[in-house]
Amino acid sequence: MDTVAPDRLAELEEQVVTLRARLAQEERRFRLLDNQMHVLERERQKLAAMVNHADAGFVVFDIEGRVSWTNGYFVRGFGHDCHPTAFMRASCEQALCGRESACDGCPVARTLAGGKVAHHEVDLAFDGGVRNVYLSAMPIKTMTGDIAEVMVMVQDLSDLQVLRRSKQQR
Repeated sequence: MDTVAPDRLAELEEQVVTLRARLAQEERRFRLLDNQMHVLERERQKLAAMVNHADAGFVVFDIEGRVSWTNGYFVRGFGHDCHPTAFMRASCEQALCGRESACDGCPVARTLAGGKVAHHEVDLAFDGGVRNVYLSAMPIKTMTGDIAEVMVMVQDLSDLQVLRRSKQQR
């Protein structure tokens, strides 16, 4: 049986201590990352619940102002009888306004230009009628603060017109 020299034995024991310390550090890091993954998953579930179950359409535009995603409510709720992917790469005016060019108060263009939330109320033609719609454009930024996308929440205010007229008559 081979014997290990005392100085070599001390060196090996020091390596074991170093490896155990590194292992403990990596286990702590893993637990931290695992906890962060659980937090992110809960936040993703909250966002998914809101986007998929709210009475509002959601449309995401890339930095070129082209549709990269819509929720089902937008497709169903705003008179578009098609699959959500039918809007992919459409411009804001094609997807929302149905116009040939951007409207004067285009919230997508304002958010892309200024990086801030923009709101716009507009009357739009849907299914042969006109509906009063409120658009809220919100920037989605990268970790460095650059705008990556713009998410627009589309809310139909048509039923609120009755309330507005009632308040105006008071």
